[in-house]
Amino acid sequence: SSRSEASSSGAGLIAPLRALGVSIGQSASTRMNVLYADGGGEERRRTGGGSSSASLERDGRAASTIHATTNTTTTTTTTTTRRALEQEVAGVRIAHCSWCLAECAHAQVSEGFLLFRAAYRCGSCARRTLPCRAPGCRAHARGAGSASPRDDDLCLVHRAVIPAWPSGSDDAGYDAWTKDRLAPKARCSWCLEVRRHALEHVDDSFNMSTAVSPAVSSTGRSSGRSSESFSCGGCARRTVRCETCETAVRDGAAGAKENYAFAKAGDARCVRCLGVVYDWNAPTDVNAQLTRTEPAWCGWCGELCAHLVRDKARAKCQCLVCGGGTAPCERCPGSMRTRERPVVSTTRNGRNGRLSHPTSVGTCLRCEVIRATPSDDEARAVWETVRARRAAADAASVKVTDVLARRTRWSKAAHDAGAWRPFALLATLPPRERVRLGSRLGIRLCRERGYLDPHAEAWRVLATPGKGILARAEVVGGGGNGGGGALDGLGRKVSARAEDDDEMTERAGRTIGSVLRRIGRDIGGAITAGGGP
Repeated sequence: SSRSEASSSGAGLIAPLRALGVSIGQSASTRMNVLYADGGGEERRRTGGGSSSASLERDGRAASTIHATTNTTTTTTTTTTRRALEQEVAGVRIAHCSWCLAECAHAQVSEGFLLFRAAYRCGSCARRTLPCRAPGCRAHARGAGSASPRDDDLCLVHRAVIPAWPSGSDDAGYDAWTKDRLAPKARCSWCLEVRRHALEHVDDSFNMSTAVSPAVSSTGRSSGRSSESFSCGGCARRTVRCETCETAVRDGAAGAKENYAFAKAGDARCVRCLGVVYDWNAPTDVNAQLTRTEPAWCGWCGELCAHLVRDKARAKCQCLVCGGGTAPCERCPGSMRTRERPVVSTTRNGRNGRLSHPTSVGTCLRCEVIRATPSDDEARAVWETVRARRAAADAASVKVTDVLARRTRWSKAAHDAGAWRPFALLATLPPRERVRLGSRLGIRLCRERGYLDPHAEAWRVLATPGKGILARAEVVGGGGNGGGGALDGLGRKVSARAEDDDEMTERAGRTIGSVLRRIGRDIGGAITAGGGP
C-alpha cells in the first residue's frame, strides 16, 4: 500500500502517483531516475536485467553520489525531488490536504484563470482542493462541496484551525489532539449514538484567535467555535456543537464530559439539553420513542413515516423523508401539518435557490382533502382511496420489468431527449425514494400531475424547469451559456416540454393535487348515482 511505501522519501512521493495511475517507472526522461535510490537500476529492469561492466561502474558512481547527497543534505534532496517530480508530471502537486491532513499528490482537474485558482483532487481522500492563498504556502485548502458552500481561501493552518500539520510518529500527542480537533467523538442528537463528527465547514466569521494549542487546552474546545458544522460518522447528518454542553465543559461542571453531545443542525442545544431525552444511558427503545413520533402522514411529501421531535413540547417535528418541518394536526389524528419548508439543494452558483412552494403552511394532507370535497362522506371516501392507491404503488414498484415495459408519453419524451437511462433508474425506484429525491430538489410530487405514476414522477424529477436534474446538469456543465456543456441543447428541449406540462398543471389548480380532484369527482359521481356511499 501507499502508506507502507512511504518509509523512504522517494517511494513516499511515488506511491500517491501510482494510486492516481501515473506510471513513473515507464518515464522516458533520465531525470526521473532521481526518484530511485539504486542509481539507474530502473533502466536495467526495463532492459531485462542485462548490463555491462561499464554500465555497472557508471551506475555504482551514480548510486554513491545519490546516497552521499541524501545523507548530507536531506532537505535539499527532498526539495529537488519534489520539484523534479512536479515538472515531470504535469498537473500534479505534492502538498498537505486540508481535508485528510495527508501530504500526498493532488491531481489537477480544472485550470485557473486570472484570480481564479486551479482545482485539484486529493490523491488520499479524493476530495476537491485548491492551493492556499497565503504567500509561500504550498498546502491545499478545502474546496466547495455538499457541506461547504464555497472554496476556502486558506488552508487549515493559516485559518488557525490547527497550529501545524501533523508530523506522523514524531509527536503522537499532537497527532491525537489534531484528530480530536477535526473529528471529535461525542453523542449525536440525530441517531443518539456515540460517533466521531468530522469537521466539514468553518464559517468566514470564525475568529482565528480562538484556535487553542494542545499545550493550552486539553479539550480542544473554545467559545468561538459555534460557527463550525460537522457531519456525524454514524448517520451522516449535519451537527453543530451544543452551546449548553460547551459552557458546562468550560466551567468544569460534574459529568459535563460524559454527557457532552452534538446538537442537530439548526438547533443551539442537544436533545438532552432541550429536554427531549432525559438520560443518555436509558434503554435505546425508550430514547427512540422520545425522539420520534408514531408514523403519520406528512403534509409536505404525503408519505406515511415517523417524524423527529425537535422540542420538549413535541410541537415541532421534522419529516424523515423530505426533511420538512411538521407539527401534529389538531383536527386530524395521525396527520402532520406543514410548519417549515424543507431544505432544498441548490447548484454551486445558487441559480436554482429561488423556489416557489404553495403557501399552504399550517395544513395537513387530510385537511386539504376535506377542503376540496363538498361533503364529509366524499372526503372520507377520497381519503381512503388515496391511502389504497399509495399502498398499491408500493406493491407495484417491485415489478420492475412491468414498469420498464410500459410505453407512455413520459417515456417517449425521455427517449427523445436522450435521457432514457436516468429516466429508467428513477422510474424503478420505490415511490418513497422518488419523493425523497424530489423533495431535495424542491419538487413536491404529491402536488404534481401524475402523482403515484412512476413514469410521470420520474419525468418530473428530470425535467422540471430550474429544479430538475437535467436543468441542474445544464447549469453546472455550462450548457446554454456558451460553455459547451455535455447537455448542451438538451435542457432547452426538456424545458419546452416541461413548460407545456406546467401550463396544464396550473390550469388544474395548485391547492391540491389533481389526482385528488379526479378521485373526488369519480367517487362523488358514484355516490350520487347510487344514492349513498
